[in-house]
Amino acid sequence: MTDPFDYCIAGLGNVGILFAYFLRKKKVVAISRRAKGDRERVTLKHSGAILWSDEILTRRPEDFVKCKKVLITLKAYEVPWALSFLKDKGEIFIVMSNGLGLFEEAVRLHGKDRALGGTVTYGLTSCGEYCTELRGIGQVKIGGSASIEALKNSKEMTEDLISGGCSANAVEDIIPHIWLKGIINSAINPITTLLKKPNKILLENPHAVELAELVVKEGKEVANKKGIDLASDPFKEAIEVAKKTGENFSSMLQDIMARRKTEIDYINGYLASEGMKLNVNVKANLSLYLMIKAMERDLGIH
Repeated sequence: MTDPFDYCIAGLGNVGILFAYFLRKKKVVAISRRAKGDRERVTLKHSGAILWSDEILTRRPEDFVKCKKVLITLKAYEVPWALSFLKDKGEIFIVMSNGLGLFEEAVRLHGKDRALGGTVTYGLTSCGEYCTELRGIGQVKIGGSASIEALKNSKEMTEDLISGGCSANAVEDIIPHIWLKGIINSAINPITTLLKKPNKILLENPHAVELAELVVKEGKEVANKKGIDLASDPFKEAIEVAKKTGENFSSMLQDIMARRKTEIDYINGYLASEGMKLNVNVKANLSLYLMIKAMERDLGIH
């Protein structure tokens, strides 16, 4: 039997291609239902020019493959399936997808020593099939749930990413960082999507800013009720993200423009659901959730 791959990257969307680039020095295979053969050419652009392009090995989810680490970069609604279906393919499972509750599901299925989560703040947009354009330099954070073994695995992975040019660091407890990003996304993504505007709308439209502040306030209260100490203030961070990525379209708006299902269930939908369980007023999050779901329905997205 051949040695296992260093990494299986589950999903060849924008984030998957970015990680394929950062891990290009390692033994990597992509797991993708879209793959047409044993290899696919992927491309990463920056400022309109090709930064990197290469053929990478690909496998279908049902194919036999063994990996030391399974890196999940799929859309949020596909993550529960991947965590279960790919359980025999890896030793460590890392959830890098946007969305709340996904890391906790990884811990439930694989245990706190084998489950990692992370956040990505690099700005990305699609430039075609298996093509991603880097629109903003960010950071990757990886960590577990206060487990010594998970922290060891996180440090190993961040070293691999750094060697490929990534700005990355390992944290002991990833949950506050995931929740911080989730609450930031809860303000930026649905508002920009409903207004069909780039992120700078949160700097230009005072009504959008007021709504974002209400949404963030609710998210902070839900996190507080769950005992999550956020890494920083999500409203200030959301405004900072809008400044840095002003011309970018949010990932949710990109999904709607491409008539794809959004991740709203795992952002505002999750905050609304958890808030109602904890008797928190989450009307702003619930309203945005319902409006995006109505938009999906109107466009025939299921």
